[in-house]
Amino acid sequence: MRRLTAIAMVIILVSITGMEIKAVPPENGITGDEIHGVAVDANGNVVVTGSVSKGDSTAITTQKYDSNGKLVWEKSYQQEGSATNVGKAVVIDANGNIYVGGITEGKTSVPIPPSLSGLLTDYIILKYDKNGNLLWHKEYDKHFADLLSDIAIDSNGNVYATGVTIEVDLQGEQPTNLNFWTIKIDGTTGNVVAEDEYDRGRRDAAFGLDVRGNDVVVVGGTEVNNITKFIVVKYDTNLNKKWDRIYGNNAAATDAAIFSDGSIAVSGNKGTSFWTLLLNSNGNERWDKTDGTAYNDYSLGIGIDDNENIIVGNHVIESGVSKWHIIKYSKSGNVIWDKTYDIEGAIRKIAIYGDDIIAGGYRIVGGVNRYFVAKFDENGKEIWEGHKGEVELKADFSYYPANPT
Repeated sequence: MRRLTAIAMVIILVSITGMEIKAVPPENGITGDEIHGVAVDANGNVVVTGSVSKGDSTAITTQKYDSNGKLVWEKSYQQEGSATNVGKAVVIDANGNIYVGGITEGKTSVPIPPSLSGLLTDYIILKYDKNGNLLWHKEYDKHFADLLSDIAIDSNGNVYATGVTIEVDLQGEQPTNLNFWTIKIDGTTGNVVAEDEYDRGRRDAAFGLDVRGNDVVVVGGTEVNNITKFIVVKYDTNLNKKWDRIYGNNAAATDAAIFSDGSIAVSGNKGTSFWTLLLNSNGNERWDKTDGTAYNDYSLGIGIDDNENIIVGNHVIESGVSKWHIIKYSKSGNVIWDKTYDIEGAIRKIAIYGDDIIAGGYRIVGGVNRYFVAKFDENGKEIWEGHKGEVELKADFSYYPANPT
């Protein structure tokens, strides 16, 4: 059995009512590769990252496209000795340097039971220059399993990463506690300059992150009296907690975007539907919107355009088929447009350039998931698309919050 499969097993073990941190089987048994992170630089160039299977291992695969959607370069990274290498998020600094956050296998001198083989994981961050040259890479370890979910960058070039850190009872071969783990690193050296392990209950999982000005916002899910809820934690840039708030039932937050006035837009899922909230700077709810079909729909990315409209990237189920879907709201919560695209697959993340929307995820081609990134104008009309070449792949690994069954 692949060591990657073992990781899937432990992550399923720590599933939370209404929210799961798990290996997600591709829809309808389809396998392949997919994008998890999207970023845009000051010139409109697009960078995506994700994972591609290579035999019995996976590689972090990062691509750069120009503003017209032409592939400029592609880089693949596999940590030495690690079968598991998953790109989860990407950001770009003012000089065009690229930071890729992901997951790789960890190391330990402690004997590990066979049932936990391959479950030892660390955060990993790679820094490339704008031409795709690797400048450095570093791993970050907290507890037994550390699963990075998102990264962000501030105006000083500091990089923030968040995700889930899992403590494991080696004798009992069971996870014992899940916490948010957020770190701040120096973008030049990769050294950690601040960190916070957020522990509200036995199961806390962070999935999204945004930074603006002096505010750092981390979102995810937490279990309260056996009910999973949205959770939003706000820090200053030294990762001192300002406040935390919980919202809803059977819900999990997936991504966040901060407005110039400090208000916060949050995407996620509630029951089987998308759930979007707008909070003021103190975490008080201004409005919420529930959308989607009658089936299990997922909302995984959110952004704000130059007119302060809110864009949410989703996928919906139509006639048993997963399709790309985007909703655009005004800041007051009115739906400007709501579109389902004839793209079979799923959006994993979005980025905004002016009023344009760049979405990344996967498209099903010939029964296999393929890297897929597309650019849309302010009205949701597709401008261009690009996807990875025809390489036969065997498997895929991902994790994200899921709706309750």
